[in-house]
Amino acid sequence: LIGDLRTVIDGGGNGTVITVAAPDVVIRGVTVRGSGDRLDMEDSGIFVMPSGIRALIEDNRLEANLIGIYLKGSADAVVRNNTIVGSSDPRVNERGNGIHLWNAPGSVVESNTVQYGRDGIFVMNTNSTVFRNNQMSDTRYAIHYMYTHDSEIVGNQSVRNNSAFALMYSDRLVVSGNTSVDDRERGLFLHAANYSEFNDNNISGSPEKCVFIYNANMNSFADNYFEGCDIGIHFTGSENNSISGNTFIG
Repeated sequence: LIGDLRTVIDGGGNGTVITVAAPDVVIRGVTVRGSGDRLDMEDSGIFVMPSGIRALIEDNRLEANLIGIYLKGSADAVVRNNTIVGSSDPRVNERGNGIHLWNAPGSVVESNTVQYGRDGIFVMNTNSTVFRNNQMSDTRYAIHYMYTHDSEIVGNQSVRNNSAFALMYSDRLVVSGNTSVDDRERGLFLHAANYSEFNDNNISGSPEKCVFIYNANMNSFADNYFEGCDIGIHFTGSENNSISGNTFIG
């Protein structure tokens, strides 16, 4: 399905706009708008079913959808260079996520821009993913991990979110070269995240905590840059973390 952004597919405010139910589908260069607003029905701009393995979704614009792009049970998808503008409803729990993954192993999410919505990128029960060079702004969490292991978060930028990178119940992550600018609460937020590496990340502005480590063990934090936070690193209930070579300014 190939367009040039003047190609508009409008759902008229009902249900999901595009459903992918076949392997090796390409959606490129179209504007997708107007999904329904029912979270219980998972209304989305683009919804990829388990049968939609190896989907390629790139260079699209998604606007006025509840969930932007939802990979549900589909493996080895690529979501690249899309612009997603979500809801700015003041009730965060009424919003959908910009990019949502559930049980979508091997997926690559790169070079997307997400503004508004609940979380910029939310992933659950999905291993071996790569999130690279995405920019998220004006959401709750820029990137939110739940029960996701053996994955990479590299070169992403978080701007004006409540928290930047919230990593929960996830092990063996590589988190490097990411930037958090003017996020309000936390730059890196670990809850039961273990055996992971956090290197060369830059957190600045005036968040409450550059890093919050809660019940997270066996991680390493090296060569990160922290500036302007009320607290540089706050950790509680956590053991055997290595912290070295970091810079704390102001």
